[in-house]
Amino acid sequence: MANSEFKYCNKVQCQCCAKLLEELEKARRELQSLKEIIIIIEVNPTETRRITPKSPSKIEDGRWSVVRPKQLKQFKIPLVVNRFVMPLEMFPVATKEEGKSTIAYGAAKEKPRKHKVLLLGDSQLRGCADLLKQNLNKEFGVSGLVKSGAKTSDILATNMEENMSEIDVIVVYAGTNDISKNSAKEGLSTIINFVRRNSHTNIMVMEVLRRHDLVDWSCVNKEVKSFNRHLAKRLKLYKHVSVIRVNLNRQHFTRHGLHTNSKGKREMCQQVAELIQQKLEAVVNALPLKYKEYTVHDEAAVNHGKQEERTSANPSPNCMAELVQQKLRAVVNALPLKYKEDTVHDKAAVNHGKQEERTSANPSPNCMAPSTGAQQQKVRMSTRRRRPPVKLSKDFL
Repeated sequence: MANSEFKYCNKVQCQCCAKLLEELEKARRELQSLKEIIIIIEVNPTETRRITPKSPSKIEDGRWSVVRPKQLKQFKIPLVVNRFVMPLEMFPVATKEEGKSTIAYGAAKEKPRKHKVLLLGDSQLRGCADLLKQNLNKEFGVSGLVKSGAKTSDILATNMEENMSEIDVIVVYAGTNDISKNSAKEGLSTIINFVRRNSHTNIMVMEVLRRHDLVDWSCVNKEVKSFNRHLAKRLKLYKHVSVIRVNLNRQHFTRHGLHTNSKGKREMCQQVAELIQQKLEAVVNALPLKYKEYTVHDEAAVNHGKQEERTSANPSPNCMAELVQQKLRAVVNALPLKYKEDTVHDKAAVNHGKQEERTSANPSPNCMAPSTGAQQQKVRMSTRRRRPPVKLSKDFL
């Protein structure tokens, strides 16, 4: 038993010794490589960087100088706000000017747009601001405020419309979530109040799109049709408001059928852009007629006054006769129209009375008054058209 245990211990010791020998061999090789490295460093001391009293780390702070760039450098710093990346045009531009050690940050200034377009809506208008800007020319500046899943009261609860003028447009799409939550009347009244409150600018209200995730005869789609019908009827009273009816098919919607796809958004923005251009062209080209009348009358009065001053300053015999005729014409034209009409009617009445007296004094067989009603209509002196008697169509009998 003792011999077997001794043999087992010898085997274990042999394995441990072998591992130790391997470790020692590795250490010996590493030491040899380090010696060779030390020899190389000592042979070429100029190739190594040594810390000297003149090195940058030993220079005093007051002896440092600012290094100026030789060329202009422009680079854009991308900014990320929350989880939405800002568009490339809104990135701040950082510039380094030659001869200056400071960096000036500032966004690139854009030219002011002639017309402003503001989009207010729910998730149906997501991404439509950029598409609408592509369909309009450079005179239009487009901005959008989209609130997904919001009701009409939440969508229109903004103060951005206060900066709009009579040559700008507000496009509103709301009502989908109100109809689905059985509050269509509240959404309609909110739109009407918004229109009344913002009569200083043009407003275009889009009709609610049909939901393709439901059948056509569903209660929701019926409510959509009723909402659009009441919306168009109520907004007819306001001249600064127009209703947009977008013609889209099933192919313009996603698979689930509620929202529009990319093709549908492009088609919708194209139709809206055409209507916006037509609306603003009509507004810009419409000049007030009253203003034209005033300017024409003012110019005529000024010219007439100048002419009278010239003639009064240097009157001639021919001019005197013309002045007398002008004064007489002015007096005749200044007579009231009612006075002329009264005199004409009085003369006609006098002549008619004399004629009646003559006929009554010497009646002839041909001038006798007829007795029948048909004959009385023939000698009727009034030129006014006689109206037939009106019959009651809704008589309860």
